[in-house]
Amino acid sequence: MTRDLIVYRSTHPHVLSAWHGVRKRSEEISQKRRALLDSWGFEGRPSLVTDQRILGVEHLPEHGPIPEGWKLDRVTENAIVPDRRRRVGREIHRQLSELNMPDPRTALTGGMPSMAWDIETNAHYWPGVRLMAGALYVRWRCDPEAIEQRDQINPEVWERVPLSEFYRIVEAETAKEAFNRG
Repeated sequence: MTRDLIVYRSTHPHVLSAWHGVRKRSEEISQKRRALLDSWGFEGRPSLVTDQRILGVEHLPEHGPIPEGWKLDRVTENAIVPDRRRRVGREIHRQLSELNMPDPRTALTGGMPSMAWDIETNAHYWPGVRLMAGALYVRWRCDPEAIEQRDQINPEVWERVPLSEFYRIVEAETAKEAFNRG
């Protein structure tokens, strides 16, 4: 097992199409989330989210009393979450639960696992994924081919990329993004 990055790249049309589909669904859900929060009077307030779920919304003292169906979050300061002890809170929770983001790692077709599990150490690994220069790059802190997994990486879909090449692409993309910002 290694701690160095292991990087794969795919330009396969099915992989890119699946990735763009997930990104499009994510954007649509993000707009629906914002519209729902705005309809509840939370215009412009940051929401409390995990990778895929929306849990609540920011609520500062100047926002006034906590609305019906909501309660202060026990973990996050200045945040409210649905109060599922009450009917209205359960309905709020249900509506928020319908707006879960898709996991972008599900677009990793062609045998690329969305998670790897090392049986010996019982460690779970999730990859980082980024679209750059017309290709989808997947970064691992482990070798997904060397540990237990359900899928086998298809070399016709995914190619292993030397770190030097990967970092050149990252630097070029970062410079391009900085230039476009301004």
